[in-house]
Amino acid sequence: MWFKIGYFLLTNPRLVLKIFAGALVGILFFLMILLAPLALFLSGPMSTSSMIDIYVKGTDQAEEITADGYYGKSEINPMDVLIISAVQRRQDFSSASVRRSRDLAKRFIEHTGYRAKKIGYDDNGNPIYKDFPVYRIKSLEEVAIDLGFSSDEVRWAIEMRGINNQSVSTAGVGSGAALNWWTDVRHAFPRGMEVAITDVTTGRSFRMRRTGGRNHADSEPVSVMDAMVIFDIWGGWSWNRRPVIVELGGQLIAASMNGMPHGFDTIPGNGMRGHLCIHFRASRTHIGNRECIEHQAMVLRASGAIYDRVARSADVYDFTLDIEPEVISPTYPILAQPEGFE
Repeated sequence: MWFKIGYFLLTNPRLVLKIFAGALVGILFFLMILLAPLALFLSGPMSTSSMIDIYVKGTDQAEEITADGYYGKSEINPMDVLIISAVQRRQDFSSASVRRSRDLAKRFIEHTGYRAKKIGYDDNGNPIYKDFPVYRIKSLEEVAIDLGFSSDEVRWAIEMRGINNQSVSTAGVGSGAALNWWTDVRHAFPRGMEVAITDVTTGRSFRMRRTGGRNHADSEPVSVMDAMVIFDIWGGWSWNRRPVIVELGGQLIAASMNGMPHGFDTIPGNGMRGHLCIHFRASRTHIGNRECIEHQAMVLRASGAIYDRVARSADVYDFTLDIEPEVISPTYPILAQPEGFE
């Protein structure tokens, strides 16, 4: 039998080649199906937020003209540039570019004169002075008026700035209910639902829409302004987890959120490509199907149950839950720890 099979293969090389090619294509297709979700997930973190990057880069370029200033390079808040642009465009960013955002950011810079600064000494020991330009960064309201905004447009810009920089007296203190994702939150927060989210540390708020996820809520900012607030709070796109409060059906829920866009994207034109992850008590990761200890620590902090070692400072979180008495808030009850904690 093997002789006949060998003879058949030798006398029909084209058929053998077709069979081999078909099998190879089938295997590759099968591998593509298996690897597609992973490839999509991994491609997310490398994706940039095109809209926000445009305004950040444009602002950086505008700041360069103040690099030789008496006080050094001046800082322009890209949030203000985006707000002015949003009012001008009625939030239509279809033709946004780095050049346009740079030119708009330049309007925030005012040259107010020169000031002498000692730069060294001559051969005789006498001080040498040089005049350096002095720059002032205008306020959002000043720029709006300079651009001829109507009173309604000026008020609109100021209101947007106020909303995106709100800071409440309880900022840094969590007060959300640590509800279980599986039994209390998952079905009450369906896909397509929009919620207001407040960062515990800063007290600043933004809106998110749940767009997917089963083990936790994959969500996306509703607008460019919401994405810009997130970018500003996290200090750039970051995997750092932060304690947040989710307003859901009139109830304040303790949660944790990262700030790195990744994976699928369903809301075009919101300034961000990808989605962010919002975790609740006992929620799990998609990859590995496990509770993330950092996210769960932030959920407990958002509930007011515990503080981390840098209480009221959310720059970096590496919380390991080796809880000691001094990191437990005495003014809040200690909640029962979720399953998976040791």
